Amino acid sequence: MRRVLFLILLFVANYVSAQSAFGSFINAAKNDPAVSMFDLQVDYLNNKPYRLAPVQKFEFRTESNQLDPNRQEYALRLNPSNPWEVRQNNLYFKELKASLALEKGVVLKEALLQRYTLIIELVTYASLRELAQRKLELTQTSLSMLEKQQLSGYFDGEDYVDMKLEEMDKSVEADEAMYEAENAVRKVISIFPDAAQTARQWNLSEVITIAQIEKLLDSLQTTMPEATTLSYYQKKIDLADREFKLERNNINFGYLQAKYQDFRIDQGRKPWSIGLGVTIPVFNPNKGDMTKRRLESIESQQELKEAKIEVSKDQARLQQQLRDLIASHRRIEEKINTLNVSSLARTLNTIQKSNPVAGVRFKSNLIKLEELALKLKQNILVTYTEWLASTDALQQLPLTNYLSHNLEILRD
Repeated sequence: MRRVLFLILLFVANYVSAQSAFGSFINAAKNDPAVSMFDLQVDYLNNKPYRLAPVQKFEFRTESNQLDPNRQEYALRLNPSNPWEVRQNNLYFKELKASLALEKGVVLKEALLQRYTLIIELVTYASLRELAQRKLELTQTSLSMLEKQQLSGYFDGEDYVDMKLEEMDKSVEADEAMYEAENAVRKVISIFPDAAQTARQWNLSEVITIAQIEKLLDSLQTTMPEATTLSYYQKKIDLADREFKLERNNINFGYLQAKYQDFRIDQGRKPWSIGLGVTIPVFNPNKGDMTKRRLESIESQQELKEAKIEVSKDQARLQQQLRDLIASHRRIEEKINTLNVSSLARTLNTIQKSNPVAGVRFKSNLIKLEELALKLKQNILVTYTEWLASTDALQQLPLTNYLSHNLEILRD
């Protein structure tokens, strides 16, 4: 029984780890304080605290008639709420709730983009650290071979000094790469402490391949999600229009008053009287606020026009930039593969024992090409995530881990 339980636990652990090393980090963007603030606001509005009471004001009044203490008058005045104001107030806050939901999507996109950028930075620096270590080990191996040839005719003192200096340079590069990699890990842990045990194991092999990005670029182009950013700007226009209508109807509707005059009893008259007043909105006292709301609406309309132009331009620019970077990366990869199988590589492997310097320089240049390919891939991944952000695919719920091989769906 224990063995069965152990195998089940092992299977579950492997399954979870196979899903994604950094999926939890991406999914945690939903709990970012800047994002969760909108959830708290929407939850509060769901209780409808904005609903106006049917009575706007209830007053108790008293008046001394002719300054005679025996002729004191008392009154109760009730100001009913303006029904048009009540309606516009409810519509405004419904519009505000929808606006907050859309604004949350925009803020969530920014939080996700930050996390994607940190992941790309971390795995790139981890790979650069490995390349720097390979260059250092390659130089140290060749230096050791030269030292063994000190008593032979193949030994060249100048080559030995050059390689010793090169070893020092490579050692500094390796230390710098180590620092950058650790700094990237610290950035991740600072906003997601749960990654403290796993972040150092994240590597480039777990990230989506360039071939997959190229396929996704074509498929997402035909199934573009709804633009949350543009919807948010449109909602700002609707919200400003609602504010305008609310200000226009923010007028005292009138009053209903019951008055009691005790001295009328002595005159044989009834002490009670009823008064009614209705406001005729010939002059609206809220014209200043109405003008402000109309200016906000005009500003939001211009923002929407600018956003449409910017989104369209960014999508086209990033898409073309991404295709150009992928083509450049493909050329570098082809060059690396050609050099690895070339006759020059076989010849240098043959003469490396007698002339290790030539072999070191050849392999060092290959590593430089690998570094170039790695930095190109970093640019591809960054441009890829920026393009996803420009299409508003990044924050569509449920969230998708667009850096994983299988584009896993992230759920709570």
